[in-house]
Parts: sequence; C-alpha cells; structure tokens
Amino acid sequence: MSGKPLKKRRQAIPNVHIRPGGTMPRDISYFKPKKYKHYFTLAEMAREVQCDPSWLRKLERAGRIPEAQRVQRGKLAIRLWSPADRDEIIRIMSEHRVGRPPKDA
Repeated sequence: MSGKPLKKRRQAIPNVHIRPGGTMPRDISYFKPKKYKHYFTLAEMAREVQCDPSWLRKLERAGRIPEAQRVQRGKLAIRLWSPADRDEIIRIMSEHRVGRPPKDA
C-alpha cells in the first residue's frame, strides 16, 4: 500500500423535506410540457407535503391519494399532479394519524 492518504468523500447537501442525509433533487422542470408548467412532480409534491417520495408512491398505488397524470419523455414517465390535487393531498395527509386504526369489535 502506498503512503498516499485516501481522498475524502464530499459531504451530501442535506434536504430535510426529502430524506434525512439525502442530496438536493435535480431540477427536472424542463421535462414538463408547456401546459403542465404549474403542475408538481413527485419530488416537488414530496417537498410540498413534507414526506418521503416513496410514501407518495405507496399512497397513489393504494388509491388513497389522487392518481398523478403521467407524461412520457422517452423511456421516462413523469408523475404530475395539478395544484387542485396538491390541495387535496395536503388535506388527506393532514388527516393521517400515527398507528393502526382501532379494531372493530
């Protein structure tokens, strides 16, 4: 082994709205078509409602939040929610409670 010290790894920029210890998401607004410029991507929606993007994917798959429109850009499909959907998702997320629902007796 040579006497050179190992290179230090650059520290990630924390983004508390996406994930603790994560990096800032890349801006992909240039992928949005003109008529969808005011719509929200998955990362933007996660920042709006302050939750993890994987949680939004799970809720959408389960049908608990409005389904996002998909825009194809080559092989990439981008989820886009309207501002009205954002308001509804914020309302739904505010009603969520920690823990399991009580059992029906």
